[in-house]
Amino acid sequence: MENNTLQFKQKSLRQTVIDALNFIGVKDYSDFDLKEEYFNNPGRGIHDPRHLYRVMIAAALIAQKLDEPRRGLLAFCGAFIHDQARNNNGDDPEHGPRAAKTKWDIHQAIWDKYKLTPDEQDYVRSAVSLHCTGHDSGFKVDTMVKQI
Repeated sequence: MENNTLQFKQKSLRQTVIDALNFIGVKDYSDFDLKEEYFNNPGRGIHDPRHLYRVMIAAALIAQKLDEPRRGLLAFCGAFIHDQARNNNGDDPEHGPRAAKTKWDIHQAIWDKYKLTPDEQDYVRSAVSLHCTGHDSGFKVDTMVKQI
């Protein structure tokens, strides 16, 4: 007897995320564990570690969709630190520049492990330093999203 039931062959969400992370070259997920000591304002709120993880995953998924693994890794690295220097969960327009200045070197071992060139590091650090300042149009994710 023929089965008329529509069969879905979708990957699980977990597998989708793992595939996207592998696509951008992130194999050891613990490299990007977010620790409380990384944050100026640790705790709960809209900009807590869960938010950073969501942005990181979005960067990997978009990169996979666009077939841009290296660009995705760079966006992933920027997402990893972009809110670590927030002093609050509200208006804090200097948190991007502050993160670029105070959080970058803390994670240098990660940048080295993933072989970010000096130019790539400057690019990511610049993108983070312009985050939420009103001067970040050259780095907005919307330009990547529009390509999807």
